Amino acid sequence: MNRILGFMSCAMLVACSGSGDQPEKPEPETPPANAQADSKPDSKPSDPLAKPDTSFAHALDRLRAIDVEGLQACLIPELRDRVLKTDLEKKKAQYGSVPASDFADKVVERGDYADLFNKGGKKFATLVKKDGKWLSQDVWWLDGDDDNGANK
Repeated sequence: MNRILGFMSCAMLVACSGSGDQPEKPEPETPPANAQADSKPDSKPSDPLAKPDTSFAHALDRLRAIDVEGLQACLIPELRDRVLKTDLEKKKAQYGSVPASDFADKVVERGDYADLFNKGGKKFATLVKKDGKWLSQDVWWLDGDDDNGANK
């Protein structure tokens, strides 16, 4: 009886240790600590107001789309009532399809503020970071010269 129990214990030990006929399962690969997770098609796109350069590009897209509410969301609350559909309709042609980088040639971050400079080196807007969003403190499409210096 002891021999049978010993044999069964041995057989169970071999079966559990994985050294029997069953192939070992490979351990899942662990991605490197600095690897980024694959983006899933169902995942939300990142917030366009999360960075100063994308915030300006988003605002410019909203101007071109004559999206009053969308452009208002790109401004600090105190300026939102200055967004008028008639102004956007007038300025749409001026801002046409020129890339945002042609208007905001340089972005200089300084803490919770970012200054936007045109190609001529003139500052035309300041963004402030509020609740993780970069919002304009300027109604840049109405302020300053006629073409915001994009072509200077």
